[in-house]
Amino acid sequence: MTDKSILVEEFMTKKLITISLDTELKEVESLFEKHQIHHLLVVDDDNKTLLGVMSDRDYLKHVSPNLGTTRYVWNDLQSL
Repeated sequence: MTDKSILVEEFMTKKLITISLDTELKEVESLFEKHQIHHLLVVDDDNKTLLGVMSDRDYLKHVSPNLGTTRYVWNDLQSL
C-alpha cells in the first residue's frame, strides 16, 4: 500500500454504455462482445435514473439456465 490517496475518479470508466428496460437480449449480447465489457447500466427513457445493472453473468444465466448448477452440461457451453 502507498501513502498516496487515490480517488475513484482517477481510474473509473467515464464512457458509459447504457441500455433500457426494453432492450432486446441480442443487443445486450452484441454490446458485451463489441465493447469487451461485463456490465451494462439499465437506465430510464430519459437516461437520468439508474434502474439496475445487467451483467454478462445475468445474460449467460438467461441463455443457459443451468449455468452454475450441477445440471450444467457441455450442451450449455455450446449454446453460449
